[in-house]
Amino acid sequence: MSRFFTPRLTGGGELVFTDGTRFQLESASFWSGEWAFETADGREVVRVHGPHGALGSRGEASLGLPATAVPETPLLLMLIWYLILLMKDDAGTAAIIAVCCG
Repeated sequence: MSRFFTPRLTGGGELVFTDGTRFQLESASFWSGEWAFETADGREVVRVHGPHGALGSRGEASLGLPATAVPETPLLLMLIWYLILLMKDDAGTAAIIAVCCG
């Protein structure tokens, strides 16, 4: 079950499995505090809010209506959390560079 994630410059991206199944990663809130994977027809499968907490390592997930019918749901949940943490790390690095070099 190979898969490919293609990020977009504006945030989010597209996940494509070798069988052609596609999911879109979209920001679900204005400040990008929530992210969701949606099916190709726009139905939300998983949504994650976070990270937050003292160390920024906690978050909450909710499953959409089609989640039980989507076998990729566990993988989508793990991938969305990983991508959120990567984006948080990238934003922190960019802020440090802006302060030091700006």
